[in-house]
Amino acid sequence: MPTTLTVTFISLLFVTTLARIWLGRRHFSYVQKHRNQVPAAFSSNITLDAHQKAADYTAAKTKLAMVEVVVQAVLLVWLTLGGGLQWIDDSWRHLLPSQEIIRGALVICSAMIISSLIEDVYKRQVIDTNIITFKNKTANGFVMSEPSPASLLHCIKQALNVFKNDAEAWHQIQKNGMSQNLSWDKSALEYLAEYKKLVP
Repeated sequence: MPTTLTVTFISLLFVTTLARIWLGRRHFSYVQKHRNQVPAAFSSNITLDAHQKAADYTAAKTKLAMVEVVVQAVLLVWLTLGGGLQWIDDSWRHLLPSQEIIRGALVICSAMIISSLIEDVYKRQVIDTNIITFKNKTANGFVMSEPSPASLLHCIKQALNVFKNDAEAWHQIQKNGMSQNLSWDKSALEYLAEYKKLVP
């Protein structure tokens, strides 16, 4: 029998997810409804073509956001009620049976890594470690192929194998990762470039 806390959690998650999807659909409908008319306040400065490009971009971004809402909800259910966090903890317990504090931190980090897989920026910036990237020395991390326990375990084993058996490659991966420019200075320019595409 589910506990009161579990029922409350599921109910709140369900209501929150539905509310976010409803707001997204409402926003999407509004954008589509006004796609073919430039607001009067901007009609002298913005062409209809530019306005439609911006509307299409906003609509696509809103649709993606609604998909992410569902994915996030499913992931949260898997991590909590589905036993995902317990599985991650058991995996680390096998490797670090007596390191409670370190294991707890690693569980949190592992959950965050799984969650980050839904972010495009993570997929763009991390170059997976494999035979080819090993050889050309471009690898800068370890990428899970999918948000699943099996994929997480494979990724952890791969990282531990490199750490234990190839110190030179491990240091190269660290060097490559630390050389990445992940600052907002770079990200802001990328956003600016995307926005400029909307204006002829």
